Amino acid sequence: MKARLAAVAALAVVSLSAATGIAAASPLPPLKIRNGVLTVCLNAAAQRAFTADGLRMAAIAPATQSTTADGRSCVKFAVVGESNLDITEAHATLPGGFDFGNAAGRHLTLTGLDVRTRGLTLVATAKVDNRPSPVDVFYVNVLQAGIQPQVLPLGVKLAAQCMLTGQLAGAMKTDLGAAPLAGDTAMLAATGSADLGPSLLPDSAGQAG
Repeated sequence: MKARLAAVAALAVVSLSAATGIAAASPLPPLKIRNGVLTVCLNAAAQRAFTADGLRMAAIAPATQSTTADGRSCVKFAVVGESNLDITEAHATLPGGFDFGNAAGRHLTLTGLDVRTRGLTLVATAKVDNRPSPVDVFYVNVLQAGIQPQVLPLGVKLAAQCMLTGQLAGAMKTDLGAAPLAGDTAMLAATGSADLGPSLLPDSAGQAG
């Protein structure tokens, strides 16, 4: 019965979002993320800027890296945390991180990635080069993201452009000698998906992979 009620609630969210064209408050509280994955790739403009400045983007394990057919660098993360169906209430961590480097052997790393909603913005914070205090590094406007609640199984899919913060752009200039993009510029094309379930379910029901 609980599963059926959850499905009905999910259908209500989908219908309301479609009718209004904006993110609506979900009738469901945040649920545990299961089988969550997020892949972020440099968009075409960012890849060109990185190449022009002699920079590269790589993954820090357990995140993994790949390259698109058109040569753009990507990093894939497992996603651990909780979210509701329209991602207006979400908090997740991304194990691993980013390693940005240049031909001279200089590096800037982002670890301890933590993503949560602030109003209608998803904000990612991270430790830059293992400094103790995390800073804002990327953000997504939820209203401009492609968010697709899923009914069976209950979950959500996301497609969005991640904006570079001024803090990270400044750190790149300091640590790498080049800031390929200005702050508040779209840098990463993100796609992700997650199943959502009550926290009381055992973890064996589905783990991020």
